[in-house]
Amino acid sequence: MAFAPYVPDAKLGFVTDLWSPGPMVPPNNPNMTAVVRGLEKAGVTPERMAGGHGGIANYSELVRVVGSAR
Repeated sequence: MAFAPYVPDAKLGFVTDLWSPGPMVPPNNPNMTAVVRGLEKAGVTPERMAGGHGGIANYSELVRVVGSAR
């Protein structure tokens, strides 16, 4: 993941093109994994993620779906 803005006070991350936040339906895909791994590498744990082409979703749901694919 090259760039994901994060607003610490709002605990809100922003992502576009790799993942469109919305209802989380497994299975996981490589883009979803890239978002989670990139944020882990940056040491960022948002509560919510906003999408450039989607809505807003709880980050914990994305982590759950990505983790269930391991």
